[in-house]
Amino acid sequence: QDTDGGLWGGFEADGKQIPKNTEGMLDAFHAVSGLDDFHINILKFLGKYRWNSEEQHLTTSVEKHKYSIALDLHSWSICILEDFPQSALKNASKFQSIHKATSNNILIDGYCFDIDNDCVWLEGTGQMVVAYQFKEEHEKACYFLNEMTKTIIPSTLNSSLSGVPYVSNNSTNFGRELIWNSADNEASIASSIWFLYGSLKLNPFEIGFKRNIPNNYKFWIN
Repeated sequence: QDTDGGLWGGFEADGKQIPKNTEGMLDAFHAVSGLDDFHINILKFLGKYRWNSEEQHLTTSVEKHKYSIALDLHSWSICILEDFPQSALKNASKFQSIHKATSNNILIDGYCFDIDNDCVWLEGTGQMVVAYQFKEEHEKACYFLNEMTKTIIPSTLNSSLSGVPYVSNNSTNFGRELIWNSADNEASIASSIWFLYGSLKLNPFEIGFKRNIPNNYKFWIN
């Protein structure tokens, strides 16, 4: 944790330091139990450097750029931070995309990583399902869970098993980099587990959700 309260993301294999990542800070905020200076300083950092007060959502480290917004910051903030505004789910509509699944040529309605809107990111769509369930928007949760069901494919390692691919089609990942080969035609642990969370109506962040954060640190309501 830096002196400004933000968390560095660690180091790449070549020793390069990973920047302060908003998603990672949300993850760490939840993963470390309790509420102490570690948590409060994360909230101070996010409120000062990563909060779009006009549109009411968290941003990435990239300022004034189309990659300053990311889908998972909308769903995760809803599921991790108490009393986070429901508008984060409404704002996620800018990521909604319809694409044909590589595996079966069926059109899939879901959400992309970013506003490139060049694929349906199935892991992120599953996260949105859980966020909709958590905020009791059950009709939307059921709709997008059914869309994910259309993408289930057999495992390439064991034909008796199946799962959900990482993305609907070949595309870029978050940002401009091309996603890896087979991301659209092999079952993915990440997408499959979020599909299961949605199917079981389980928010994995609900354990330890209540932190009794003082209102003066809830930048999203001030």
